[in-house]
Amino acid sequence: MIDTVTKFYYEDGTFAYIVVFKDGSEWTVPHDDNNRHYQEILDWVEEGNTITDNGGG
Repeated sequence: MIDTVTKFYYEDGTFAYIVVFKDGSEWTVPHDDNNRHYQEILDWVEEGNTITDNGGG
């Protein structure tokens, strides 16, 4: 189960999501509709949660 999601920006302007799960594990998830972890993020947001976005650099 997801605890937090933070949008992470690479130097080239692309981004991914840093997902921290309740068990403490951390995954880097691409913004890709075909990725099952990205779909899990979308479900988590639909439940009322918010992705932290500190802006790109």
